[in-house]
Amino acid sequence: MSYPPPFYKGPTIRLYEHNACLQLADGQKNLLAAFRPELLIDATAEGGSIRFFGAAFGEDAEPGGFRTFHGLTERDAQLAVEAIVTRYRLPRPLEEVSESDLLSDPHAFDGRHIEVTAAWTRGFEMSSFAGAWLTGGPRMASSRDHRPVTGLVRARGVWQSSRDGGYGHLGCSASCLVAYQSWLVEEPGR
Repeated sequence: MSYPPPFYKGPTIRLYEHNACLQLADGQKNLLAAFRPELLIDATAEGGSIRFFGAAFGEDAEPGGFRTFHGLTERDAQLAVEAIVTRYRLPRPLEEVSESDLLSDPHAFDGRHIEVTAAWTRGFEMSSFAGAWLTGGPRMASSRDHRPVTGLVRARGVWQSSRDGGYGHLGCSASCLVAYQSWLVEEPGR
């Protein structure tokens, strides 16, 4: 998808499966954002900036799951957001689900944006959250002898599930929650 039409003298936005590219009027290319669109929740224009929300940027995200790109005109930021929102059907709804729902049929939630509270056990090269790997979990105190620790965590993110597995350390888990927001509800050992 490309917007605006070729006769437009400002930036051109090209949206592909896994990234958005901003083509400047002088022909110089500048990558606006590289992200996994299935992990993007919403995009908004704020002045000459575009603000993305979701797990699409991993560790490059600002606190709270945001990523902001500056340096556009207000009009170009608005045009870019309109194209991105249309192409990726944003904003995406957030569903509250239970840990037991995820455990009973994890594949039913594949690709959905969810919020869930569950026990999270993590340790060296391991993670277990509602029967899945958790990416983007909160900081949680670890044991001194490197044994796994368990705390109660509330997380928002995109649930991914595959009958073939492939998530987490060495693909050990059949499902994964890619969290863009997470927090401890109860510390380990309490």
